[in-house]
Amino acid sequence: MKAKKILSAVTALTLLPTAGALTGFIPAAAAENSTVTVRLDPSDASPFNNGEFEGWGTSLCWWANRLGYSEKLTQAAAEAFFSDEGLSLDIARYNIGGGDDPTHNHVTRSDSKVPGVWETFEYTNDGADVDITAYDVTNDQNQLNIALAAKAANPDIYFEGFSNSPPYFMTNSGCSSGAADAGSNNLRDDMYDDFAEYIAESTQLLKDNGIVFESYSPMNEPDTNYWGANSNKQEGCHYDPGTSQSKMIVETRKALDEAGLDDVLVAGMDETSIDTSVNNLDQLTDEATDALGRIDTHTYSGSRRTQLKAKAQEMNKDLWMSEVDGGWDGFGLADRIILDMNGMMPSAWVMWDIIDVHKDSDFRDPSGNATEANNSVNYTSSLWGVGMADHDNEELVLTGKYYMFGQFTKYIEPGDTIIASSDSTLAAYNKDTGDIKIVVSNSSGNDIDYSFDLGAFSTVGTDVTEIRSNRDGSEQWATITGEASLTNKVLDTTAKAGTVTTYVVDGTGAANYGVISGAADSLELNATVDLTLETDLTGDVEWSVSNPAVAEITADGALTTKALGTVTVSATVAGKTFSRTFNVPFTGTINGVGRELRVGSTAQLSLTANISGDVAWSVSDTGIATITPEGLITGVTPGEVTIYICFNRRAYARKDNTSSALHSYRNTVMG
Repeated sequence: MKAKKILSAVTALTLLPTAGALTGFIPAAAAENSTVTVRLDPSDASPFNNGEFEGWGTSLCWWANRLGYSEKLTQAAAEAFFSDEGLSLDIARYNIGGGDDPTHNHVTRSDSKVPGVWETFEYTNDGADVDITAYDVTNDQNQLNIALAAKAANPDIYFEGFSNSPPYFMTNSGCSSGAADAGSNNLRDDMYDDFAEYIAESTQLLKDNGIVFESYSPMNEPDTNYWGANSNKQEGCHYDPGTSQSKMIVETRKALDEAGLDDVLVAGMDETSIDTSVNNLDQLTDEATDALGRIDTHTYSGSRRTQLKAKAQEMNKDLWMSEVDGGWDGFGLADRIILDMNGMMPSAWVMWDIIDVHKDSDFRDPSGNATEANNSVNYTSSLWGVGMADHDNEELVLTGKYYMFGQFTKYIEPGDTIIASSDSTLAAYNKDTGDIKIVVSNSSGNDIDYSFDLGAFSTVGTDVTEIRSNRDGSEQWATITGEASLTNKVLDTTAKAGTVTTYVVDGTGAANYGVISGAADSLELNATVDLTLETDLTGDVEWSVSNPAVAEITADGALTTKALGTVTVSATVAGKTFSRTFNVPFTGTINGVGRELRVGSTAQLSLTANISGDVAWSVSDTGIATITPEGLITGVTPGEVTIYICFNRRAYARKDNTSSALHSYRNTVMG
């Protein structure tokens, strides 16, 4: 006969802290109502652009080149993406095309063959330089139309110019899509100054036509092997890290200065990978480092966000997330925004091609194929961009990704300050108005309760506005009432399943902050921690506690715990009081259960704890195992059982780390 046994999940269970009880253990009656607590930390704020967010944006490349022929599509795009009624985007990256050899016909996309703004050129006698003898901005009229409409929709829009490639006649391959060897430099060694001059003259040309670049990035994903001659996709140009990239930055700075455009900063290097950005910044020459006005990075790959943030601070440069997207739905986009913004805290976040899908029955690729005739999207589509341009009907078809993007772009605004929150949230506040903005992404199938601790702010308003977009589209920037509550600087709410939700807590005027730091939320009994107040205020700090029986505090912030319970510590400076609540919990270890307990066998459980008291034991299913009030457990039949502890007449259950099942000590009885 096969031996039957109870398999213990662990051999000894450490009881972790929780408010007023066994943490990790929670009161059995409330065990299923887990709440995510997030303490906003304005002392951990974006260090870039003097702490002020510059905005959200999109590249105009390539969709503007594709849509700008149609006045109807142009106006629809301006309203959908740049107006206050739409996404209210603040930044547009304008692509100055290099322009390919007019005899080439290898690009198969309908949107990515961006024309150069040059009209004619000639080489010098020795062939070492080239003079562009005529410019014509109407070559790029489609993109210009979109840019001007965007500016009309948002007069405060920030334009950044950027290049994917120099003109074909400045390249080694004679092709603006890349080199014969995609991992080799394609800009001719003797043409760096010529290309920089083209950038400067194009910048002036656009300025003369109403589009003023505030920055220019001369390279795009330069340290890759993406850019090969005769590519069917797009323009591109490799630049080796170090000398080559440094030279391009320096020459661009010189050319802009010589053209009287010294107010246009040079950005770079727009590497595709965060990790590559970190590595290649170290390889710039001192002259290039001085010439570089801001770090732009893409986040298609790599993970070293905190390192890039630190590198930018070390170099005393501002930082943008200047391009990313993917075949995501709205939740995928929201998750990437939260990851990038919390990890790097850049002063801008810019999407790639905001319209990347086109339906056009008339379009034919170079081989004569009608590649766009049958394109379609639906509301829940995962796609690059946020929708589709239907050229047959001259309309935009927008997906849920558009509305979930707007949960960020419409409410976190230029001038706000990004601050630390949590892995599923993005938070910001406005120093002048005191408004606090929080975006919560919940892609799961379950509602999630959140409690946001706003105690670090000197003043918090009494009104909160909730705006929500959901998976099926029945809510699109919908104003929700009656679901969020704001009491004593705590915002309690439920993030509904399958939603992205924005909360705007109205401010009461200029806000100061104070963050009590130096310890975790849970403290050990009979221990001392040294607390400090991180604040933008000056003056002496006065410390006090709400419950001296639980803990006492000295004049310099040394907090000593004396008994179990909760205690609120307050710090007052310059007439402002900031508070933080700590918990001194029961902790202990269950002893006496080995790795196995056979059916019919017994084991005596005991509890080693940080205080003394009466312990009683019980189980969830006496058909699987029985236990005496004194802790003697006996295996009965195969199965799984939950053990409950009643300590000093209060029952607790422990929540499993990997499931929502509640248990203090879960055992499986196996045959």
